[in-house]
Amino acid sequence: MVRRRLAVAVVALLLPATAVFAQTSSVGGRVVNAQGGVVSNAEATLRLVPPPGAAPMPNMPNMPGMPGTDRTATSSTDGAFSFAQVAPGQYVLQVDAPGFERSSQEITVSNQAQTLAVTLQPLEIPGAESTVSSAAATTDTAALLDRIKVLEQRINDLESSTVLSEPETRVKRIEVYVDQN
Repeated sequence: MVRRRLAVAVVALLLPATAVFAQTSSVGGRVVNAQGGVVSNAEATLRLVPPPGAAPMPNMPNMPGMPGTDRTATSSTDGAFSFAQVAPGQYVLQVDAPGFERSSQEITVSNQAQTLAVTLQPLEIPGAESTVSSAAATTDTAALLDRIKVLEQRINDLESSTVLSEPETRVKRIEVYVDQN
């Protein structure tokens, strides 16, 4: 009798967990730049949006006892990223990559798998050199070799015009008078 009750209790506890697991889906996508070139090693973060009227979650990542609502994935060499077993709801997808502006979009996850296309715009910094943004230009080895040659020449010029000096040692003359008396 006790075993039967225990078995019924275990089934009653596992059934809702199985139902929740069955209601998850996947969210994936591909990160590209404005010209359509692949952006690898971009960090995609999927953040759950609290339902309307709910108290906002405190911004304390990695705090013990806090529910982990943020999930992070890194795009592969072909720009693809994915999140498995995402529960239905409202989420914000943020994608960050060095040299690009942050992309942020709100998505609704249902029971269907979603595939998103994320386009990143180059980050414009006043006074900085413009970044090469097309995939064809980044693979042009001749241009890269010319750039390396120019930079090496600049380093050589700096090294040859730099004056290295040692600190100067100055001796102070002290005269000592001895009284004969």
